[in-house]
Amino acid sequence: MSKVVWLTSLIVLALAIREGVAQQPRATSHEIVQLRSDQTLFNPNSKKALSYRDGQLVIGLVNGEKNLAVDIKSASGPGGRVELPAEIVQVNEMRAAQGGKAVVVGMVNGSVYEIVILNTRAPGIADMFLAYSPALSPDARFIAFVKFYPAHFVEGTDDRYLLYDVSRSAVDNRPSNATLNDHTNVGIAVYPHTANQGGDNTGVPPQQQHHMLAQRFFWQSDSSRYVFADDYAGEWDLVLVAIADGVPSATKITVPQNEACALLRKESCQVTLAEAEPTPSGLVASFQGVAADSALCLVIEYGYQQFSPVR
Repeated sequence: MSKVVWLTSLIVLALAIREGVAQQPRATSHEIVQLRSDQTLFNPNSKKALSYRDGQLVIGLVNGEKNLAVDIKSASGPGGRVELPAEIVQVNEMRAAQGGKAVVVGMVNGSVYEIVILNTRAPGIADMFLAYSPALSPDARFIAFVKFYPAHFVEGTDDRYLLYDVSRSAVDNRPSNATLNDHTNVGIAVYPHTANQGGDNTGVPPQQQHHMLAQRFFWQSDSSRYVFADDYAGEWDLVLVAIADGVPSATKITVPQNEACALLRKESCQVTLAEAEPTPSGLVASFQGVAADSALCLVIEYGYQQFSPVR
């Protein structure tokens, strides 16, 4: 457990951007706050009682003969039990999806996830893959995630942002040269906008590395957009991904990190994307930063027209 750190100040900044002109930053409050370490979601010794139910389908997490398993009862099929891969020791989420499928979000350890796509009409595993930071869209059709790379003994790791479309087949969610037994090179390339290839996220020079600024993707309620933040060679970018007919299209805008760190009286500081909420005209993003003796919450409103296409 990390020790509790008492902060001496909290700066809350509102920076509104309207009609392409940024207002001057304005500190709105100062107070003593307490910083707590994030509580991990990984606790396999305390298994969750998970289930999903709708008018056509009931799925529940159970202990199988050897591994965790999912019991399926479907109005359109015989139902049955499907044992999950042995390496999954915890399940965080189960949801029904389109086309007689269901999505199981499992964990292998404290950072590595394994996603399992189930057939519910004739119960069985349709596909599975490893991932970091997966986020299921509200309609359960898409999964935004960071491509898997070994957590240890590799250098030059690079966050590649991918999208899995549950409505597509396992083959259609892979590059043409990847087999169904390949559980790493899976997904549609979103950002950087380059083909998903084996080994493309390790051995990357530092000046070309991407790193996620938060362990979370933020979906719009209608599943048409999602947002994340990326650090590329020290430049902070807010990336907005729009999906039309199953095809993702990324745009981005650079976050003014110099202004953020200056408020903490630092040339550089650690910042994560804490929240992102789409609005009719754009989105509101909340960034949190920490220095040795102060913390910053930076709220910025962006218009969609301010984002530039990613090529």
